[in-house]
Amino acid sequence: MVLISLDTLRADRLSCYGNPHRTSPAADRLAEEGVLFERALSTSSWTLPAHVSMLTGLPVSAHGVCHGNPATIADSLRGEFVSERLGRAGYATAGFYTCLWLEPRFGFGGGFDTWEHASRSTERARELRRRWEEASGIGDEEEIRRIQAESGELTVGMPEAEECVDRALAWLDGQVRGEPERPFFLFLHLFDIHDPYRPPEPWDRAFDPDYRGDIRVGTIQGSDPTFRPGMDPRDFEHVLALYDGEIGWVDSQVGRVLDRLERLGAAGDTLVVLTSDHGEELLDHGGRGHHRNLYRESVHVPLILRFPRVLPAGVRVSSPVSIIDIVPTLHALAGVPAPAGLPGRDLTPLLGRGAEDPGRVLLSELVMPGQDPPRWQVSLYRADEHLIVHQAGTASARAERFDLSADPMERGASEPVSWESERGRALALELDRVRARVRALRAGLAQRGGAAASLSEQEMAQLEALGYTGLEAEPEAGDQTRLCLDGCGWREE
Repeated sequence: MVLISLDTLRADRLSCYGNPHRTSPAADRLAEEGVLFERALSTSSWTLPAHVSMLTGLPVSAHGVCHGNPATIADSLRGEFVSERLGRAGYATAGFYTCLWLEPRFGFGGGFDTWEHASRSTERARELRRRWEEASGIGDEEEIRRIQAESGELTVGMPEAEECVDRALAWLDGQVRGEPERPFFLFLHLFDIHDPYRPPEPWDRAFDPDYRGDIRVGTIQGSDPTFRPGMDPRDFEHVLALYDGEIGWVDSQVGRVLDRLERLGAAGDTLVVLTSDHGEELLDHGGRGHHRNLYRESVHVPLILRFPRVLPAGVRVSSPVSIIDIVPTLHALAGVPAPAGLPGRDLTPLLGRGAEDPGRVLLSELVMPGQDPPRWQVSLYRADEHLIVHQAGTASARAERFDLSADPMERGASEPVSWESERGRALALELDRVRARVRALRAGLAQRGGAAASLSEQEMAQLEALGYTGLEAEPEAGDQTRLCLDGCGWREE
C-alpha cells in the first residue's frame, strides 16, 4: 500500500477535478484506473491536525492535536496510528516527509520502521540550528543575523519533492526486490505546493508562458501586498498559474512513484491512495493561504484510490467523504481488522453505486488560540448544505450556511443563520450531538505520552514565514472537558 499526501492541494486545481490546465497527468491516470471521490473533506485547514486525522482516522477533537506547540503535544495526542496496527500485522512500514510539522516531536512516526525527514534542506537546517544555539548561548548577534539570512533562503521555495521521492523509491526497491512476499505500507508526504508558489523550471512558465507583468509572488500568507482582493486580474491569473505549476511539478514526482511500481511489477498488487491534508484560499472569500477558515477551498481535498485487481476503474463517487475514512478503508483492503469505534467508514461499499449518503455529517475544526482574540471554527458538511460556526473570544458565536444544491462550489455569498431561527436551533442540536459523540470517542482513547519538545527560534521564524503564527499558545493544561471544537485553546480571563 502507498499513501501519498500532497500538502496544500485544493482538489479543483487538479485536471481530473475540472481544472482546464492539465496540471496532473499522474493523478489523472490514477483516477482513470481507479476511483475518484468528488467531495472529500479534510478535518482541518492546516498540516499538523489534518495529518494526525489522516493517519489515525480520528477527528481533531478526538485525537486532541489542534495547536502547534510541541511542548504539550504529548499531553494532547490520543489514538493509534494505522502504521502501528499494520506493523503488528507483519507489514514493512516506511514514511518519508518534507515538512517540520510531521517530525516525531509532534507525535508522528509511530509504527514506522523508517520515518525520515527527507529533503535537501534537512541536514543543513540541523546544522543551522546547531550554529543558532551556539550563537545564542554566547550572544553573537552578527552570527545570528547571518543564520537568519541563510535560513530564509534555505526553506522558502526550495524544491524538495524530488529528494523525498528518491529516498522513498530506494526504500521501495529494496522492499519489493528484497522481501517480495512481505506486504508493505509506504507513506509519502510532499510539501512543495505550499506557498510560496515558486515552481522549478519548466513548471514556472508551464501554464502562463506569455505573462510579462511585474508580479513576483513571495510568501502570500504574510504581508505581501501583491496578492490581495482587487488586484489586477491578469496578475491574479498568473498567481493561479504559479500555484498550478507547483501542482504540475509535484504531480511529476508522483508519476515517478507510479512508474517505479510498474517497473517493479508491483502496480497490479498495490493499493495507491492520493490525497491532501487541506486546500488553499485563493481569494475565494477574500482570504489567502490556509489555517484561517473552513470554507470549501480550505477543506476540499482530492481523494483517489487505485487497486487494479480489487477496485473498479473509472468510477467517480459523489457522496461526501472525509480523510478519516482513509484508515478504515486501508484496514478493509489490507484484510487487517480495524479497531472498534473508529468514526470513519470503509469506503469500498460506495464504489459499486457512487451514490449520495444524504444523512452523514462531516466535521472539520480549526482552533487559533494565538489570535487576538482567540478564534475557533467548526464546520458541519453534508450532502446538501455546509454550516460553519465562528467564534472569537467571548463574543457570541455566529453561523453561516451554504446551500450546496444551489451553490455546490460555495462561490456565492453564504446565508447568515440566526440562533433563534428554526435552522439555528437545529444547528445547535446537531452540534450537541456531534459534541457528545466526539467526547465519548475521546474518553476511550489513551493519551500517548512522551517527552516535551520545543521549537528553536530559527524554526519558529521559518514557520511564521509560512503563515503559521501564534504557535506559543496552547490548550489549558489538564483540561479534558473542553473539546477543540469548543475552542480548547481559549483561556478565560
